[in-house]
Formats: sequence, structure tokens, C-alpha cells
Amino acid sequence: MKKPGNIQETDNLRQKAEARLKGQVSLRGSPLSQLEALKLIHELEVHQVELEMQNQELTLARIQAEAATQKAKILYDSAPSGYFTLARDGTMIELNPAGASLFMKERLELINKRFGVFLPNESRPVFNNFLETVFNSSIQQRCEILLFSDGHASTYVYLTGIASGGHEYCRLTAVDITARKVAEEKLSESEQHYRSLFNSIDEGFCIIEMIFDENEKPVDINLLDVNPAFQKQTGLTYTKGKNMRHLIPGIEEYWFEIYGKVALAGEPVRFTNHAESVQRWYDVYAFRFGLPSGRQVGILFNDITLRKCSEEEIKRSKEQLTQLFKHLNEVKEEERTSIAREIHDDLGQSLAGLKLELIGMKEDMMNHAATKFKVDNAISLVGATIKKVQKLSAQLRPQMLDELGLASAIEWQVNESKKRTGVKSTLDLEEIEDIPDFIAISMFRIFQASLTNIMLHSKARSIKVKLSKKDEMLQLSVKDDGIGISKKQLESKSAYGIMGMRERANQINGIFEIRTKLNEGTEITVIVPLR
Repeated sequence: MKKPGNIQETDNLRQKAEARLKGQVSLRGSPLSQLEALKLIHELEVHQVELEMQNQELTLARIQAEAATQKAKILYDSAPSGYFTLARDGTMIELNPAGASLFMKERLELINKRFGVFLPNESRPVFNNFLETVFNSSIQQRCEILLFSDGHASTYVYLTGIASGGHEYCRLTAVDITARKVAEEKLSESEQHYRSLFNSIDEGFCIIEMIFDENEKPVDINLLDVNPAFQKQTGLTYTKGKNMRHLIPGIEEYWFEIYGKVALAGEPVRFTNHAESVQRWYDVYAFRFGLPSGRQVGILFNDITLRKCSEEEIKRSKEQLTQLFKHLNEVKEEERTSIAREIHDDLGQSLAGLKLELIGMKEDMMNHAATKFKVDNAISLVGATIKKVQKLSAQLRPQMLDELGLASAIEWQVNESKKRTGVKSTLDLEEIEDIPDFIAISMFRIFQASLTNIMLHSKARSIKVKLSKKDEMLQLSVKDDGIGISKKQLESKSAYGIMGMRERANQINGIFEIRTKLNEGTEITVIVPLR
């Protein structure tokens, strides 16, 4: 029986060693001394110990190698990725359970089967080219393939392969990337929807990127994307990454301000359409992408040119109405002054002359009792008419407003109202000289209107009136203790008294304020610059 290879080799080595030892002993020609024998025995014993230690180390190395092999086998079998060893023709020589699970089969069913047999037709050319490249190259190769599809769901894998064993084998790694592919498809659909919306909206939209210096201060703007509406608005053709600083002069500082806020609905801006050479107005809405520190800003431009034109037209119309109202008031005041003067001077004097004539007639008719009675009645009637004329003249244009000033006119008006209503009053009126006539009459008319409102609607028991001057500002305040004014009444279109007072204040560049609280009264304040 032939001995195993390892045992036969050991016997041969032993025979050679014994032969060599005999040759060495015969060369000495004399027996070993006792000292040499002891020394030789010691060396043999040390050598024996060394051999035993080497044997222990070899045993430990073998155990460690077996443990490492077992660990590698466990890792290989439990790895989440599929591992394959393929021959040049694609036959699967070895694979791990994860690899088998990709095909939803047992490992033994796949051993010695060709990898490409289990692929759908559209994936086989891709895989064959990949495998050929792996065996013809010394570097790692990669590809993505569709592993299979059942009509409802598909499985995609990412393959990584490299040749080994003298290019006789291929080590292949397969990772399931189905979730990633599905996410990419959804992302692609979302991008298509976004792009469709981006290009179809009527408002101009652009995405810009802020450029910063070393101090993190924005210094420039690059354009990343625009939609067709924005190109139409500006009349310019843009390319990605193009600097915008000089394309729309005058707007870049505003855009720098936009960056400082996460979201902004700013004041309207205006810039020129280069194709049409006209300026248009836009509402601007901006927001930053991503985190608050993001440097990309989306900006929406809503063309409001027609609205702005309408607003300007309304503003001009309002200014015209204001000027017309002011002119009408001036004409009305002039007419009132003229009528009051004519009533006072002409009609008053005529009535006074008539009264004197009647008194003379009375003296001539002292002996005629009936005639004297009629003349007495006529004199009384003329006297009453004179008083009515004086009152009417004062209401049209208080003479004391021209002769004594605004404070006296207000005091007279309060006393007149007190006679009719009995409402108590507290007056704090500063005598102020050199009030321009148009300011004095406007302030007096505002006071008259406020007093009328109090008498008609407030049910007040008392009022406080204050007239003062500070820093060339004239201030009039009228406060009552009545029932107040509701918000609905203030906003009513029929609140002509309040609207008239406010409009008169506007005509003299004044500020009109009204503070009110239900059941706690109302205070009206007018502040007017004297210069």
C-alpha cells in the first residue's frame, strides 16, 4: 500500500538526516567527550522546545485561519448584497443567499446555471457587454440592469464586477436599487410636472443665486432659470449662470434686500422691457429655497401695470375732486361773505332806516290810537326782522371771525348753541394772532360741523373745547361725554359730517383724528401747520 504524500516525504527527510549525521560522526575520528555530549544534549533539548513552540504557534495560526474562514463564510452568507462567482460564460459557480433571493430561488437551483438565463430579454445585451468588459479589463466595471418584471412591479440591480483567478473567474456584487429607481422615476415625473407648471404660468418666474464675498455679504446675482413669461416681461434672452446685475439696472439692490428675508411680498417695482422700450410695474414675491441659509431665491413677477395705471388715474381723479371741493368751498365762503355783507350793510341799514321812519310817524300820530297801534306792531316786526337778519348774517359769516379772531368766533358759536340746547361747556381757547384766513375759516367750519354732530347725535351733557398753538402747529380738539360712535357709523357712506370735516382738514394739510368709545364719548382733533 502506498503511503500518503506527507508521510512519505517525512520518512525521506528522516533518512537523509540520519545519513548526514553518520557522516559527521565518522569525520571526527574519535568519540565525543562527556562535555561535548552534554552540550549536544542541551542543544537538542532547546531545539526540541523551539519545535514545540513553533508547533503551538502553527496550531494557533491554523485555528485563527479556520475562525477567519468561518467568519468570512458567515459574512458572505449573511451579507445583504448578492455575491456571485461567475465563469467566463456567465455560469454561476458560487453565490450567497442574498444573491439567490434576488432571483427568488434556492442556491442549489442556481449553481452551474448561467446568470443571463434569468434576465429579461431587454437586459441580456447590457449584461453580456458588461461581462465581456469585465474579463477584458483589470479594473472594476459597473452597470444597472432590470432583473425581472412581473407586470406590476420591477426589480432593478446595480452590478459591480472584477476579473480574478487569472481572468478565469468574475467576482460579482449585485445590489437591489429598486427603491432608488422608483424614487428617481417619481422625481422625474415631479420634475416634468414642475417644468410644465414653470413654463405655463402667466406670471414671470426666475430663480437666482446670490454670490457672497469673504464676509458673507451678497455682492452679485447669477441667473439659474427663468420661464418664458419672465423673458417676455423683460424682453431679454437669458442663459443659465448669466450675471443679472446689468440686465435689469436699478433692481439688483432690491433683490439683495429680498435675500435677507425667508419670504417677502415687497413694494411694486418697475423696470424697462428691452424689447418694447416701455416701463412696466410688477408685484414681486420672493422666497428662499431649502434652509434659511440657502442662497437660491425664487422670485415671482406679477404684471400690475394696468392696475397701477388705474390707481394713478384714480389718484389723479381724487386730487381733482379734492381741488374741486376746495374750490367750491372757497367759492361758497366768498358767496357767504358777500351775502352776509350785503344783508348786514344794505338790508340791515334799510330796515334800520325804516324803523326810524316808523318811530317818527308814531310821534306824529300820538292822538290817533288805532293808527298808533298799527305803527307799534310794524316797529316790533321790523325789530324782529333786524335780529333775524343779524343772526342770518352771523351764521353765513361770523363778523367776529374777521374782527376778533378764531377763538372769539368759537366762543360765540358755543354760547349760541348753549342757548338752544342747554349743554354745558368748558372752554380753553388760546388767542392766536396771524392765523391765515383760509385756515381760520376751515377750522371754524370743522368746529361748527363737530358741534352740530354733538347736538344731533351724541346725547351729550357737556363738551370741552380746546384751541392751542405749539411749534407753529394749530390744534383744535372737541370732546363730549355722549354715547360715542360705532365702527359701522364711522365707516358708513352716509357719514357726510365726518367726511366733510376730514376733507376740510386735508385741504389745509391738516391731520384729522377721531377717537370714540361707546358710552364714553367722542373726541375730534385737528392739527394744522400754520406755515
